[in-house]
Amino acid sequence: MHAALQDLVRRRARFRCEYCLLPEALVNTPFQLDHIIAQSHGGEATADNLAFACFHCQQFQRSERRGGRSRHRRDCQAVPSPP
Repeated sequence: MHAALQDLVRRRARFRCEYCLLPEALVNTPFQLDHIIAQSHGGEATADNLAFACFHCQQFQRSERRGGRSRHRRDCQAVPSPP
């Protein structure tokens, strides 16, 4: 994955997990980009299909995959970013 795409997603998320909103600066484990729709189900590596995720949320949603889409991601309400 290109560094520019990774940087775009990190900045869009304001360096917070897009699932639980944990700031990346508060933990020692690096956050990762997560495919919302898995590549194995046709999901692409585009900014619209990537979420910036902490380790806990990444592991949780992996175990909850249903139909190629993260149940955790689908069921979460989007939290508006501050202006």
